[in-house]
Amino acid sequence: MTRLATLKHINSKNADYGAAEQYLLFEHDEFTMKPVLDETGRLIPREDYR
Repeated sequence: MTRLATLKHINSKNADYGAAEQYLLFEHDEFTMKPVLDETGRLIPREDYR
């Protein structure tokens, strides 16, 4: 038996996919959900993307 996933596209004119990508690529504080910055004010890349 082969299981298949069905994906549904939700059409949204306001979708900000860049914010989702930024959350996945860079460290964020788990309580405030704000990005963690280094001493120079730059975003810190995540060590693990899983």
